[in-house]
Amino acid sequence: MKKSYISILLLGCILFSITKVEAHPGRTDANGGHTCRTNCEKWGLEYGEYHYHNGGSSDATPNSNSGENANSGSSSKPSYTQADVEEGKDAGKEQGYEDGYNRKEKASESNSGNEGYKQGFTTGYEAGYLDGLKAIQEKDKKAGAKQGKKDGQSDYRKNGEQAVREDSAQSQEWNSSYQEAYIKAFTREQFIHQSEEKGYDLGYSLEKLVIPKNYLDDETLIKSFKTHYEKGYETRSKEEKAKQLEQGKKNGYELAKPDTTSINKKFISSYEQGYEEGKLSRKREVLKEGYQDAYLLMNYEVPESYNQKDLLAWHKEGYDSNNTAVNIKETAFENGHTNADYFIPEEYKENKESVALYNTLFEDGQALRKQEQRKKAFTTIGIGLPLGGITLGGTYLLVRRQSRRKIN
Repeated sequence: MKKSYISILLLGCILFSITKVEAHPGRTDANGGHTCRTNCEKWGLEYGEYHYHNGGSSDATPNSNSGENANSGSSSKPSYTQADVEEGKDAGKEQGYEDGYNRKEKASESNSGNEGYKQGFTTGYEAGYLDGLKAIQEKDKKAGAKQGKKDGQSDYRKNGEQAVREDSAQSQEWNSSYQEAYIKAFTREQFIHQSEEKGYDLGYSLEKLVIPKNYLDDETLIKSFKTHYEKGYETRSKEEKAKQLEQGKKNGYELAKPDTTSINKKFISSYEQGYEEGKLSRKREVLKEGYQDAYLLMNYEVPESYNQKDLLAWHKEGYDSNNTAVNIKETAFENGHTNADYFIPEEYKENKESVALYNTLFEDGQALRKQEQRKKAFTTIGIGLPLGGITLGGTYLLVRRQSRRKIN
């Protein structure tokens, strides 16, 4: 009985030992085993110890180049460690990514390192190659889409004609994305342009801003519609202001009765401004004309063409404001009558009309002076002249001077 108990206890220990080794987690290699790296003592193993799982054979040789065979009844370790596998995997992934990114032919085998390194290199290379290829494809797609969008928008704005093209120097992914983005952008630009035109037309009509219902879910179309509405409204407003300003100037210059009944109330102020400017311009012209007529007329005369109260008042105002002409009329005749030699004060040289007026009156004065001198000479030598002769002459000159309408 004692012997049976000992046998059962020994069998239990053996089974427990086997269970500990086979139960712990970890991926196995082609031989059904692997190297322990985590919680090795918990499973009754040493750190870095190679062992088999799930019926793996201790007779298998992990590395055919090792030249070592497993001894009967004991575990044989491969000639590489898990660290070798990981190192190869990292190197393979890096090389694979570079080759995939540059679209090179696959070269997943390594000519260096032990068997574990080579196994890891192959696995890492395949994963890296796929990642690199995916990365360059995504990059090409983005680049193609960006260029396609730009060209689609540009071609529509330039001439409104599609010109989808293919670049032989680019990848299939680039060209596919380019063409898709081009057509989408071209069509989109058409919609945007239509919204711009409709917005501008509404603004130009000076109607109230109302966003079309089919634009309400699209912020881009709303923005383009409103922006061009404002441009149209501003353009029309400038045109109308200029138009009413000019119409006001014309009516004001003609002294026509102001009429704003048919003018949009937004632009009445422009018309009124123009009217005042036109009226003021006409007033300045008539004032100047009256001023100049003071040089041409000895006495004020109403112009025959003026039949409006404002024009008559402005002309008379201009005539009366010419103090230079008044002074010439008061002094030029006397200067000629009392001086044998011609002279003209500087202040009378205002323009050719002022000089002409002065010269005419100065000459009249000298003519009277000469007649008086001849009378005196005849009297001195005893020749009598009728007293009325000189008087008539002087009276004639004065009458001619007074009644002369224009001074030539």
